[in-house]
Amino acid sequence: MCLIGFTASLDVAIALPHIAKDLKPGDKYIPVANCFLFAQSVVQPGVAQLCDMFGRRWPTILSVHVALFALGSGIAGGANNAAAMITGRTVQGLGSGGIMLIVELVVYDMVSPRDRGKYLGIVLSTAALGAIIGPVVGGALA
Repeated sequence: MCLIGFTASLDVAIALPHIAKDLKPGDKYIPVANCFLFAQSVVQPGVAQLCDMFGRRWPTILSVHVALFALGSGIAGGANNAAAMITGRTVQGLGSGGIMLIVELVVYDMVSPRDRGKYLGIVLSTAALGAIIGPVVGGALA
């Protein structure tokens, strides 16, 4: 689960100027970056409700969000215009938001309140590591 959180935290911010040069998004440059965060935050209340209804360890919920993230990565990776890139990044955000929330909820369920901070620190550190390494990898690939 930490690896999934790490992957979901990799970002496109450093590579965005190179992407913009190829896609020529014009005034759609900013939504390419912001649509991911918007979708990531919008999906979380609904996913939390689904987890309350069906159980947090129900594998289908996590599998759907991993598939959404992979689908969004494919759409964004194959984008040949700004609209496709925005669509891909939005789908990625929907997947990433669900992944991050489910990982945290599973930790809440499996770990006692006394040890919860330590385990959440480990899980969220991997996500932060992804956010740190993402720009480096993006810059190297760009």
